[in-house]
Amino acid sequence: MLHIANIAPPRFRLWTRASREWRRGEPELRILDRLCRRNQTAIDIGANYGVYSWFLTKYARDVVAFEPQPHMVAFLKAALGSSVRVEQVALSDSDGVATMRIPSDQLMDGCATIEEQNTLSTQNVEEISVPTRRLDSYQFGTVGFIKIDVEGHELKVLEGAEAILNRYRPNLLIEAEDRHRPNAVASVIDYLKPFGYSVYCLKDRKFRSLSIDDIQKGSAGTPYNYVFSIREDL
Repeated sequence: MLHIANIAPPRFRLWTRASREWRRGEPELRILDRLCRRNQTAIDIGANYGVYSWFLTKYARDVVAFEPQPHMVAFLKAALGSSVRVEQVALSDSDGVATMRIPSDQLMDGCATIEEQNTLSTQNVEEISVPTRRLDSYQFGTVGFIKIDVEGHELKVLEGAEAILNRYRPNLLIEAEDRHRPNAVASVIDYLKPFGYSVYCLKDRKFRSLSIDDIQKGSAGTPYNYVFSIREDL
């Protein structure tokens, strides 16, 4: 029997997924209102099925989603309509073309990557060529928030966004795990420090300030989503 989730309209499928994630998913979804400003642009890098984009439309002036996988782009455009600008491109530190590896296992549908150092945890992958661009090659209004979930390629994304970081100092929510790329977390923290960013993790809906020592010693637990901000009033 065909499951209703596979035949329902895209907007309903996204609403269902977003509602489930709000209840049982990443707790960072529930504090986006503290990271975004309604008069500024929010950017969702590695949008996947669009859960973050869905919620960002409630808190930002406009939302731009970046997702290179063709089938997900089609879904995003159908589900989000004109409320989100969808760009079918992988962000990196240069404009060009890259090979994206997509796990065949549907349980890993959020694990596709162009990061060469990410070996993935499965050998069953499909490879496609995707265009790459720097975030700095786009024109935006005032950028207030950027979410990055790119399975190990986050440092390259940040390097391609240097001008935007310098100009706007947006709040950042970045997934980073050393299993995706050696020294991933520390390298992101080191890169952002000269911009004036401090790093936090979310615990019991409160922001906890972190240092590289906290992370390396394991005293921060095992977060994989990190908030970066120059603000002291989070």
